[in-house]
Amino acid sequence: MTSGSPIKKIIAFAIPILASALIAHAYTLADTAIVGRYLGETAFAAVGASSTVIYFIFTTFGALCNGSSIITAQRYGAKDAESVKRSVAACYTIAGVAAILIMAIVMPLLPQLLQLLKTPEGEIFEDSKRYLLILLLGLPISAISNVVATSVRAFGDSLTPTFSLIVSAVLNVGLNILFIIKLGMGVEGVALATVIAQLFATATIYAIGIRKHPQLAPGFKYWKNELISYWNHLRIAIPMALQFQGTAIGFVMLQSALNIMGKDTINTYTIGFRTEQLLGSTFASIGAAVATFVAQNYGAGLYSRIRQGIKQITIVVIALTAIACLILAFGSEIATNLFLDEASPELYPKVKMYLRVSAALYITLTLLFVHRYTLQGLGKAFVPLVSGIMELIARVCCSLYVIHIVNETKELFGTVNPAEAAANVVEKVTASYNSAFWGISLANPLSWLLAEIVLIVAYIVAMHSLGEDKPVDKSKA
Repeated sequence: MTSGSPIKKIIAFAIPILASALIAHAYTLADTAIVGRYLGETAFAAVGASSTVIYFIFTTFGALCNGSSIITAQRYGAKDAESVKRSVAACYTIAGVAAILIMAIVMPLLPQLLQLLKTPEGEIFEDSKRYLLILLLGLPISAISNVVATSVRAFGDSLTPTFSLIVSAVLNVGLNILFIIKLGMGVEGVALATVIAQLFATATIYAIGIRKHPQLAPGFKYWKNELISYWNHLRIAIPMALQFQGTAIGFVMLQSALNIMGKDTINTYTIGFRTEQLLGSTFASIGAAVATFVAQNYGAGLYSRIRQGIKQITIVVIALTAIACLILAFGSEIATNLFLDEASPELYPKVKMYLRVSAALYITLTLLFVHRYTLQGLGKAFVPLVSGIMELIARVCCSLYVIHIVNETKELFGTVNPAEAAANVVEKVTASYNSAFWGISLANPLSWLLAEIVLIVAYIVAMHSLGEDKPVDKSKA
């Protein structure tokens, strides 16, 4: 990543990451589509009601690994082989400890967590609990997989993780068919398929990665890191994890607002959010490539190359955003039919509205990926943390607004569902419901906007402060 055309390097690096993301989304879509089509809307709502908890746990955990690997990439760019091995060992340790702590804290508190989210009692609640419990049991597998994948990418190899995801995707779809369609299992079959597929994917990525990159298996002496070495990793990893926790807490608040509005709203948001994620995978992949590109060139002292690469990739991102906005604005019916075989007629206009609101501010999300990952590649973790706090504020405000509207409507009319309202108050209940749904639809776009305002200011300052290229002092790498 430190030589050749910057834009070609970034795109070449991003393509396998994008392929990996699309494969991951494909089997996530397969999970949700199989649930929706074969287990029904109640099970689909249970998976949807669990999505924010999954996002909270796995993105926070992934952020620790990604943050730690920034140091690995900087040391790799500085061509400091010994420090690279010590960095990989530190990443394994941090991920392992994090996995154990998360399991120990979250698993005993799952019922309380779902109650806090106001998950509907009964079948949805029990399905959500079983689904989450099985996924949490697979967290140690994810620990190894995340460290290997992020370390390999830090070395400039984004292709190896793609092979493991292909294995995971094929197994996941096959096991879903076996467990749900053939054996008649419920949502636990979906979760079990995911964990088993992840196990084989981890074995695959490690087997391939170790042959190409022996640094993935550092000797014993490299595991005896001093505390300062762990701190160098954690000073980036912790703020990055806190940033994602802030984002995830916002999603948790939003999920609680969704849950009290009922199954149709949960399903609408699940369809809309999954569609955003699918399109956003392109920009997230570019962001991951930008982080590695910036980190390696920063380690090598090639600051002018960083500026050149970011300017070029920004033009590409803007062009791709225009395409994504067209899909969001006009693809709602296709998205709804993809997830649910027989969707309620009321869902179609709601999904359409949700996605068009997202399209209006989608440019802020796509540029956010470029600016956030540039700052992280430079080792500047505080500003991305602040941007995560801004996302949290936006989602919390929207969630509180929705909860207020729903509670007020229930107090006045006994329901927030227009179909259950008395004939003389249907119009008023419908107006309240629509107002609440506007809050749901605006939560994510407003969070992107506030976060990007913070990031773009910090990005401009950081680019100006880089100065001229300079040779690397390996003692400081």
